[in-house]
Amino acid sequence: MMLERVMTSTSRQWKTATSRIAIAATFVLASAACGSDESGIDVDSTAPASETADEPVATDEAGATSQPSDDNDVADDTTDVEAETVVDSEPPSESEAESDSDSESAISFVDHIGSTIELDAPPERVVTLSSFQDLDSLLAVGIVPIAVFGFADPLPYQLDVIQALGAEPPQVFPYGDPPIEALAALEPDVFFTYQNFETAFEGLEGIGAPLVVIPDGGFAEQVRIAALLAGDERRGDEAIADLQASIDAFDAGDAPPTLSVASPDATAGTIFALHDGTVAADLLGELGLEIVGPPAPDGFNFGIEISLETMGEELTGDVLAVTQYSSEDLAQIITDDPLYQAMPAVAAGRVVPLTVEESFAIDTASVLSLAVALDVWERVVEAGTS
Repeated sequence: MMLERVMTSTSRQWKTATSRIAIAATFVLASAACGSDESGIDVDSTAPASETADEPVATDEAGATSQPSDDNDVADDTTDVEAETVVDSEPPSESEAESDSDSESAISFVDHIGSTIELDAPPERVVTLSSFQDLDSLLAVGIVPIAVFGFADPLPYQLDVIQALGAEPPQVFPYGDPPIEALAALEPDVFFTYQNFETAFEGLEGIGAPLVVIPDGGFAEQVRIAALLAGDERRGDEAIADLQASIDAFDAGDAPPTLSVASPDATAGTIFALHDGTVAADLLGELGLEIVGPPAPDGFNFGIEISLETMGEELTGDVLAVTQYSSEDLAQIITDDPLYQAMPAVAAGRVVPLTVEESFAIDTASVLSLAVALDVWERVVEAGTS
């Protein structure tokens, strides 16, 4: 995953992120119920008029009439009704009310790796084991973690959502050996992360909070599980539907350009490139775009390092999107250094530089970052068709 990518090849490039905004919406659920009672009373229509002339007549809601046949019967009937009314109106005991409330707020679901999660109520104190797909999925359903693991502070689009939710940014712990005592002091209800990163939970089991795992790709399933944790499935459905509508509306054109995505490391003499099978490539396929890069290695990852000597043969897209994770201007390095002219897009002047935030956004392709990623791919299409 992102951690794996950075820690194995480009960790020295990561710093704080700045730029752009994204929107977080809140949804309100409401329900109403209504009911009605109907009753009718049989009437002996053959009774002589003289037998009913001096006695009051009862009329029901439907307009039918009836008359009492015996005073004692009326008294007995009234007593029964009053008795029933007393029983029905008796308020529940305090323990019964608490039990009903607990039952209504309790949540139970199965996460992505098959673990059954059971909590008395939606959690209020959540810790994410990274600051990417897991954090974004929680923010999309209104959960702001109390702490995250990450390289830096949350990205600008994440901070915008946190602010819109009226919350404080989470505490950030650096990746590495988890500070068990510090985490235990936070008294978390739940740990939350994505698949292939759950090994970061090792050593934290003793804190007593369960681990919820989402998939490492596919924003819809990620948000669905986050919404189950929040106890608000409708909010998750709405977030998924809104984003899917934006994806469906994306127009790649009749003859969209191919593209390569890479981040050079001149010091190491390599270039980090995306390929088929990555989260970014999966999204591009859904948008009608094709990524051109090195062969995909076994296992899930966000990209692979290739030699500068082979980049001209492997990165042959019509447009080159240059990702970067520091303040260094990598796009300028590529355009100025003749070595990179081996890539067709560079030779043709079709290079699209990305900001730090945009680079993270296309890598993770989460429910929140996809809004930023779609803007990036629109620029790429424009660069390839102009």
